[in-house]
Amino acid sequence: MENTISLVTKTVNYIRGHPLNHRQFSKLLTDINNQFSDIPFYTPVRWLSLYKVVKRFYLLRSEIILFMEMKGQNTDGMKSQSWNKDLAFAVDITTHMNDLNLELQAKDKVITQLSDHIKCFISKIKLWKFQLLNEDLSHFPTCKELRSTVDAHNVMNFSQYERQLESLLKEFQERFNDFSSFEQQFSLFASPFSFNVSNADESLQMELLEIQSDSILKAKYLEVGIPAFFSYLPGKFKNFKKFATKIIAMFGLTYVCEQLFSFMKMTKTAQRTRLTDEHLSSLIKVGTTRIAQPDISKIVSKKDVNPLEAALTKIRMRPSKRNCYKMRPSKRNEFDTPCYTAFRYTPTHKIDMDYNQKGLK
Repeated sequence: MENTISLVTKTVNYIRGHPLNHRQFSKLLTDINNQFSDIPFYTPVRWLSLYKVVKRFYLLRSEIILFMEMKGQNTDGMKSQSWNKDLAFAVDITTHMNDLNLELQAKDKVITQLSDHIKCFISKIKLWKFQLLNEDLSHFPTCKELRSTVDAHNVMNFSQYERQLESLLKEFQERFNDFSSFEQQFSLFASPFSFNVSNADESLQMELLEIQSDSILKAKYLEVGIPAFFSYLPGKFKNFKKFATKIIAMFGLTYVCEQLFSFMKMTKTAQRTRLTDEHLSSLIKVGTTRIAQPDISKIVSKKDVNPLEAALTKIRMRPSKRNCYKMRPSKRNEFDTPCYTAFRYTPTHKIDMDYNQKGLK
């Protein structure tokens, strides 16, 4: 599959890397009324975009071959059946990898949930291996579509990709081997009410029995779930709360760090050159936290207020009759009922204050 990705990247860079080629290719897609107007760029830094590039390349492969031939480029590699099989398999496997990546990138995910996603994906790989050996393409729709386009005499087999899935499975198992040593702890954290007490640590067994016997806590667990449930535990469960804090504090992904750097980049711009490191630190804390809600009224009340400003504010807050309206009876209408006409009431007094006499400066 490495040769396939290499050819896809080389072709896309040839189209997108030259402005004239890019405009001509977009014009070609527009002239033939294609549903797409362009092909996305791929860079190794943004490796997650590979899924979009490979899938778009597969859908536009006939148009890309036509354009490359118009440019006098060699397209024999893209016309071969084996290369198209590799491309179809690359589309399907990168689609599954992209789905896993989106699940791992979600907000407010604890390490136990991420571990569940990884274990589920490993189980999926095992299932795909078995299905490919039997030429079952239920979970490989692109490969299934490609096989349906060939004639009956030209049989297209995909069982050879079982080796790629085997290498992918080994890499996942080696990469996330550390999760196996925390399996008991993750299970206790995720389902404390169904966990076998004898398998728990000695310091947690008594507290775990009390938690499992408390019907109110069980109802709260079913209501709010994990990890919000542990904030409702009473103070007497010190060991269990300490255990839960340890699991929650595990960072399973770099999403929080990436979010922090993105916020810092948006805050410290060229137009805000007077920001000091202390100001930037305070802005990052306020901008990224989801726990603390600032009490603006309390903060303002602690500030020193100028007496003159306070007096002026008090005067402004007094109810004024300047914009008040009164109702007075007028002539009767045709139904012999009194009508009322609104008129503006203009006060005759004025507010005069000698600030020097009041001692305000």
